[in-house]
Amino acid sequence: MKLKLTILISILSLTIAYAHRGDEHKKDTTESMGISSDTVVLRSDTMKHKQHHEDVKKTVVNRTATLEEFPTLHPLIVHFPIVLLLLAALSQLTGLFLFQNQLSWITLFLLFGGVLSAYIASYFIHPHTVELPKTATWVLEQHEFYASCTRWTALGGLVTKIISHFYFKRKLWIEVVVLGALIGAAFFVSKTGHYGAQLVHIEGIGVQGEYLETDEHNHSH
Repeated sequence: MKLKLTILISILSLTIAYAHRGDEHKKDTTESMGISSDTVVLRSDTMKHKQHHEDVKKTVVNRTATLEEFPTLHPLIVHFPIVLLLLAALSQLTGLFLFQNQLSWITLFLLFGGVLSAYIASYFIHPHTVELPKTATWVLEQHEFYASCTRWTALGGLVTKIISHFYFKRKLWIEVVVLGALIGAAFFVSKTGHYGAQLVHIEGIGVQGEYLETDEHNHSH
């Protein structure tokens, strides 16, 4: 009986000692990797927080972004010159055959809005880029070149249209000159929009502030 009790106590002692050594081994392994138990707990809490944040974002479906959330307001304005200048060209063309006086006024307003919004998008809310890849740099140069062509042809068309409407009383020859300028502006603004779309959707410029020089976003690439 004493022998059995001695053997049982010995087995229990060995088991406790082995378990203690196992815990020390786990602790030593973690510390040898430069990770303390506190750090492991902290990282676990951080991952849980991130996961919780992502879950909250997924649940917020009906959310309208505020203007402050946009890294630049450029995308909100550039659609105006595209639409207005294209409509101005169509209005001018139609006005050569139908409702000349009424459509002439409409063309004037559309053209003025297109020129104004083009200059606002180009000079007042134009984003500054940083550290662009070579391909994106070339695309940006094309975008800015055609934007410049758009501004000048649209401005020339507006001045000519004002002269035609108020001084020449919409004589056919000068109305054709206006139409030529507006067709040019429509072509240039379409090319500008094409390269702008390529910058964003293919090159990834400006998406969530990428490659843009802003106060709140500092991206290193």
